[in-house]
Amino acid sequence: MLMWSCPACSTLLLLENRHWRCSHGHSFDIAKEGYVNLLLANQKHSSEPGDNKLMINGRRRFLEQGYYAPMAQQIAKLLVTHSRLKNMLLHDAGCGEGYYLQKVVESLRSNGIEVQGCGNDISKVAIQKASKQYSGLHFAVASSFNLPKASESIDAVMQIFAPASAEEIFRILKPDGFWLQVTPGPSHLLELKQSLYTEPALHEVSPQAPTGFIQRQQESLTLALELGDIQSRQNLLEMTPFYWTAKVAEKLNIVDSLNRVTAEFIFTVMQKDCSTVDRDAVSSPTS
Repeated sequence: MLMWSCPACSTLLLLENRHWRCSHGHSFDIAKEGYVNLLLANQKHSSEPGDNKLMINGRRRFLEQGYYAPMAQQIAKLLVTHSRLKNMLLHDAGCGEGYYLQKVVESLRSNGIEVQGCGNDISKVAIQKASKQYSGLHFAVASSFNLPKASESIDAVMQIFAPASAEEIFRILKPDGFWLQVTPGPSHLLELKQSLYTEPALHEVSPQAPTGFIQRQQESLTLALELGDIQSRQNLLEMTPFYWTAKVAEKLNIVDSLNRVTAEFIFTVMQKDCSTVDRDAVSSPTS
């Protein structure tokens, strides 16, 4: 059963007439799109935190062309292999506009797994888009450093290219639950970076799991993407931070000529280990 927890006092929220309420009187309305905003004012670092509308729209258009679909399929495959659950509560920490969560849930269900998917993101615009398009999933505006879920309530957490707290993921996972993290590989979008920098830095791969977790598997997936049209290249650029740092001439060069780009993903499957850890000492991951 889907449950959110109150961001103000951490008690469970109950659904009453399109309001989520806790026993201490805190109340949060369900938006017309179906999501709930659980991001408190003191958790914001700006008036509109997270990815903006331009980045989100560019990413939505790019992902819907299927370029990163093999990555989502691999997440589902790894969850099936490691969790072996027939019923799963899956949470996406930093879910953006919901594409990956939807694709993973679809794939898990095709493998005979009953799964309920929920996700959070600090960007209100992203969550609005996610809720509007994927009505069968559950979304909240919330920080991944203060996840609005009860302790030991989630079977698996996926975290894709998004900052998050190892302590919080440890807290919400059930005993022996799984955390599947996707980070950029060394050559991820290398051609794009080469068009901007003389000596582009390569992404570093974390060699070990943070305290409180056992690393069960780490593997990579490399895709050679053919960007045959200008709009695809524009979408890719807009969904990355490079759009905001590149000069106008550099952006035009990328959109005009970047016909091929490498996407490299590192999948790290970690399992919660309650046997040897002091929960107050769980450390944050390097990602």
